[in-house]
Formats: sequence, C-alpha cells, structure tokens
Amino acid sequence: MKNSLRIRWLFPACGLLALCTLLASADRDEGKHKKSGGGTLPPAATRQVSYTNDVKPLFADNCFGCHADGEHKGGYRMDTQAQILKLVSKGNSAKSKLIRMTAGLVERDEIMPPKTGLKPAEVGILRAWIDQGAKFDDKPATKPAK
Repeated sequence: MKNSLRIRWLFPACGLLALCTLLASADRDEGKHKKSGGGTLPPAATRQVSYTNDVKPLFADNCFGCHADGEHKGGYRMDTQAQILKLVSKGNSAKSKLIRMTAGLVERDEIMPPKTGLKPAEVGILRAWIDQGAKFDDKPATKPAK
C-alpha cells in the first residue's frame, strides 16, 4: 500500500520537475535572442549634418572594414549611396534599419558595429542626417582638363 502511494506522487513530481527544467531552458534560450538596449533611441543631433564631414567618417571608422570595397558581410555595403539608402527611411530616422542596428535595438547578432553599436552621440548624428533628408553632399570626382 505504501509503495502505491509513493508511485502515485512520483509521476506528478517528475512531471513538475521536467516542466520547470523546460521553462528554465526556454527562458535561457530566449535571452540569446532578446533585443539589446533599453528600447529607446538617442535623440537626433540638433545641428545641420553633412554626409561628407559627419556621416562618411563614421562609416569609414565603423563600417567600411566589413561593408565596403568588395566586402559586404550580411549583404550590406556602406560605400555606395544606393546601398546606404536601402537602410534608411529618408526623413524618418526612427523607422530606419540603419538606426535600429547602430543603436542596438535589434537582435544581438544584427547590432552594428558588432556587440557595441555606435555611441549615442554618433547615432544622433546619423538620425539628424536621415531626418534632414539623407543627402549626399560629397562632390563627384571630375576628370582633369587636358
């Protein structure tokens, strides 16, 4: 009689233990895919921003190593206007994938530059540039006169 009583409680106890283990494991796996950051964007810079003087140097320092000159990890290139414009919503930086990636508001493996993103002030410069229309002000190269 005592053995049947123990067995009757053994199955629910094992089931409860298995459920707790499964939930803990799922919680841990979910943490790997959680978005980083607090979910808020740094404010846009309040000054006029130039692609040549402000944005291009950020790209050169943080992006060109993996996303320019034949390198286009993840399918992104940051050295052509057409490719950059695929990542921005002109006039609306908050909806731009470039901003979400550099501010760390995406899955951890999408944050650019990897692991850290940009500093809030740098994201602010990019936001201002996009909000101001994402204009490319650099002059195209001209051939010297013969």
